[in-house]
Amino acid sequence: MTKEALQLKNDFLDWIRIQHTNIELTKKDEDHYRIERAGAYAEVNFYDLEELVVELKITQRQDDEVRFFLHFELNDPAYARSLFDEMAESLFELENRKAVRILLCCTAGMTTTYFAQKLNEAAAFLRLDYSFEAVAYTNVFEEGLNYDVILVSPQIGYLFEKIRDVMADKLVIAIPAKTFGSYDAAGMIELLRQSLSEQEKGTDADNMDAVLDLIDKKSSFMCVTILNKRARYEIHYHVFGDGSHLDSGFVRKNKYRLSDIDDMISTVLSKYRQIQKVFISTPGDVFDGKLTFKTFGIVDVDVVAYLKEKHGVEFTMCNDVHAMTQGYYLSHKEDLSDFVLIYTARNSSVGGAASVVNGHLLRGNHDRAGSIYPMNRILYFSENPSYLSKTPEGQVEICAKQLLFLIAVVAPQDVVICNPMITNANDVTEYLRTLVDEEVIPNIRISTHPIEYMIIGAVSLGL
Repeated sequence: MTKEALQLKNDFLDWIRIQHTNIELTKKDEDHYRIERAGAYAEVNFYDLEELVVELKITQRQDDEVRFFLHFELNDPAYARSLFDEMAESLFELENRKAVRILLCCTAGMTTTYFAQKLNEAAAFLRLDYSFEAVAYTNVFEEGLNYDVILVSPQIGYLFEKIRDVMADKLVIAIPAKTFGSYDAAGMIELLRQSLSEQEKGTDADNMDAVLDLIDKKSSFMCVTILNKRARYEIHYHVFGDGSHLDSGFVRKNKYRLSDIDDMISTVLSKYRQIQKVFISTPGDVFDGKLTFKTFGIVDVDVVAYLKEKHGVEFTMCNDVHAMTQGYYLSHKEDLSDFVLIYTARNSSVGGAASVVNGHLLRGNHDRAGSIYPMNRILYFSENPSYLSKTPEGQVEICAKQLLFLIAVVAPQDVVICNPMITNANDVTEYLRTLVDEEVIPNIRISTHPIEYMIIGAVSLGL
């Protein structure tokens, strides 16, 4: 480590100790430090690569899940301090929340509110670190994102499978009618404890063979994909080399910031110096290496030129939905030639769409084809789209009516829907039958692997 890098490191550690007196920074060795809290622990790690790199990480004790993770080069002290402040805030938020948060839902949330009170009293008596709250069905898909378990009351038991499918990453339990009717808090807690102990975490199995088939097996490259999840953004990276998938990881951010993307790229390039090219897919309008994402004040920024000059390797960048659509086509081209893919983030009423006609992706003037936001201004909906977007039924209405334009213009054989709140293709088909004749309704498919297709598409479009 150079003398300058060592000074930056020591100054950063001294700042943490002086400014965050409520945090005890424990030294494991010269480059690894830890912050112990009741519900989680944080790590501050230093790596002497081409540049001095800092890793900030929070792991929740309850499930060993990483809740905060990022890398950055330690060359701007003010920026490094702001990132540590962000991690510290996240650490205290985790500490202040209950170990297990449970959300009850029913038709209007009234009867479950009373049951939630009884359950909180029982949990306190049993000294269980559980927190119970209640909402109406219309809010469960938005509020439920912040909870570990969702309990479905008997009044809406017929919606149990829909809730379970949409909230696939949560433990969803149907409250037995006898338990709910008698407000048997002890019985419900026992069922909850059994279900939690039996719960097993699954892992996503990404098939990256299709990516490796696109490019020279001897080359080394990285894919960076930014996934819009409305309330947050996930920045994923995957590294390939020597004909194999070498590494992957991701961070979650509440805002879209180019500096966060650059930090990740800098860190990975420092670790894998053999990388020759980086493929990026991102939300926003992308053309000729320039990005416009007006929601975050980004207008015509030449991201590719900046990154190429800074890092000295080749970069390409494309729109996320274009990449997703191209990747889906390459993965299914044996039985697919004309189709439309429509992507919508959870609890959002707008998204993006792209079309493949005769095996070719339609990108339009300045690669802007696919924005469906203007459609909502002229379409008639039964409720405000922002309200409809909170439930699967509302999402089906929004999606079906947006598809009317795409069906009229492209007349696709198939439509691929990538929307975490729409899990049943027949729901969209049935709604379309109320709007148009049967013969013009395309075959509806559901896709649940946007990242995999974005990677394949980004590489294909960047070659």
